[in-house]
Amino acid sequence: MASKNPKRLRSETSSTDMKTGRVSDIAAPSPQLIQLINQRFDEQAEHISSSMRDAEARILVVLNDKLSGMATELAQMAQRVQQLESDVSDVQALKEHVASLEAKLAAKIDHDANANVLRMHGIPQQEARETKENCLQQLVLTDETRSNHYA
Repeated sequence: MASKNPKRLRSETSSTDMKTGRVSDIAAPSPQLIQLINQRFDEQAEHISSSMRDAEARILVVLNDKLSGMATELAQMAQRVQQLESDVSDVQALKEHVASLEAKLAAKIDHDANANVLRMHGIPQQEARETKENCLQQLVLTDETRSNHYA
C-alpha cells in the first residue's frame, strides 16, 4: 500500500532545498520512523474517508426526508388544485343557470307588466301620482256606493 500513495515518505539520501532549489545530502530517516509516519498517514486518511462517508450518509438521509416531504406536499397541492378546478366549473355552471333564470324573470316581469296595463280612452292623462290617488278615491267611492246601495 505504501507504493500506491505518492505522498508517503520514502527513504532517500538526498532532498531538495525549497528556497535555492539545490539538492543537499541529509541523513535518511530511519525505516521505523517512515513506517510510523506512513501508518499515521493511513490512519488519518481512513478517518477522513470514514467521516466523509458518515457525513454523506447523514446528508443523504436528510435530503431523502425533505424530498419525501416535498413529494407529499406536492401530491396534496395537486389534490387541492383538482378540487378547486372542480369547484370553479361548478360555480361557472351555477352562474350560467342564474343568468338564465334572471333572463326568464326579466321576460316574465316584462310580460306581466304589459299584461297589467290598463288603457282608458277619453280620460285626460294626468301625472302618475295624481292618477293613482284619483283611482284609489274612485275605488273607495265605488266601494262605499256599493255598500250603501246594498245596505
